Amino acid sequence: MAVPAVLLFSTLTLVITLIHADRFHFHSPHLITRVGTWGWLTVYVTVPVAMSWLLVAQLRRPQADPAPVAPLPSWTRVVLVLQAAVMLAVGVPMLLVPEATLGGWPWALTPLTCRAVGAWAIGIGTIAAHAAWENDWWRLRPMMLSYTLLGLLQLTSVLRYPADLDWSRMSAVAYVVFLATVLLLGGYGSWKTHRLRLAMIGR
Repeated sequence: MAVPAVLLFSTLTLVITLIHADRFHFHSPHLITRVGTWGWLTVYVTVPVAMSWLLVAQLRRPQADPAPVAPLPSWTRVVLVLQAAVMLAVGVPMLLVPEATLGGWPWALTPLTCRAVGAWAIGIGTIAAHAAWENDWWRLRPMMLSYTLLGLLQLTSVLRYPADLDWSRMSAVAYVVFLATVLLLGGYGSWKTHRLRLAMIGR
């Protein structure tokens, strides 16, 4: 399930890197900086190629998709669709018109970092939409664990650097509330998929 979203995110990040190539230290006098910069570029050149190959190989498999083992309750799919809609509605403008969205973000961004955050939002929003479409707890096991970790790490960052957020903006509160929904849904989904795995093993 991760292949389409990773392909989209990594391709967008490659495009962002090329657009803002002057902000990267490809010719730094420090070896470790040059290695890190070229390593970054190598990752975002090779990952889209690998994901494209995997996607084509996956689509060419003659077997039909197996029937869902444990469909999601309606409320879970609704939450995933709403989360996807929010992330895509936020991510697309940040990617395409960063200068117009800088003032609304909870902390200071540059056009480069604004586009980078937008690419992440689009990638994760795509995963959430894909999860709602798949509609099967069994297929969402890795995704729910990753979702839990995403919410946990993002909220930990907010707690670690609270002064970096402009709490006078509603976007700061909205950001934290949204992360809480990601963490709660991811935690619930991880619990559900763990119980399902134990039930499948016990058969």
